[in-house]
Amino acid sequence: MREFLLKALGRTALAVSAMALLGVTASAAPIYGVLKIGGNVQVNLSTINFQPFANVVSGTATVQDGTGYFAGAQGGFPGAPIENVTILDLVDPTPPPTPGPLSVPNFLSGFTAPGFGTLAFNLLGIVAPAANSGACTVAGVTAGNSCSLGVFSLQQNGDGSTTVTLVVTGEFVDGVNGPTHARGRFTTQVDVSSGSIYNTIVNQNGSITENYSANFNSVPEPATFGLIGAALVAAGVMRRRS
Repeated sequence: MREFLLKALGRTALAVSAMALLGVTASAAPIYGVLKIGGNVQVNLSTINFQPFANVVSGTATVQDGTGYFAGAQGGFPGAPIENVTILDLVDPTPPPTPGPLSVPNFLSGFTAPGFGTLAFNLLGIVAPAANSGACTVAGVTAGNSCSLGVFSLQQNGDGSTTVTLVVTGEFVDGVNGPTHARGRFTTQVDVSSGSIYNTIVNQNGSITENYSANFNSVPEPATFGLIGAALVAAGVMRRRS
């Protein structure tokens, strides 16, 4: 009898937890989906200066695509205006910039698409660049290999160009929903070698300006999947027992 009561109490507790979790999950409305933006960027030793495409409002990026929560944020449909978002520059007073925690509230904000005006991305850190050849040098790396330059990964391509990547982490909020973890990946292709980029930025204290695109991927954390799965299983057990 005692064992039966303990099992019944345990199932009841699981069911209550399941209903609470599922209720919170439904009402929290996490901000899940993929947001794609683009623009120009100017990079030197201390500053990542995000600039708009030509004929676009200064200090903004163009919203190019969106799925899930972000569907409709891009505009640009026939007869619809192109939609933009304000993006903040990243400045390091002690160059070169280094990966790690970095708090930049409203790194993305001011979405112009109707219904997205309160959406913002708070930047929380920069991910260490993936590089199989260590730090970049003026000698560069061979095709198919990569090196790191501050917060950037420089991938040498076979045609002599270099793919430059920057990865950031943070969270989306909109005043009601979120915060929801997300990762943003900025990429651009520069028509010179990784060694030439190093020489321009480091040795000559110059800058490079190119178009960029960025995908912000906002997905559930693995732990969230696990909790939701456990809640669903618990709820199913209770239905079978009832």
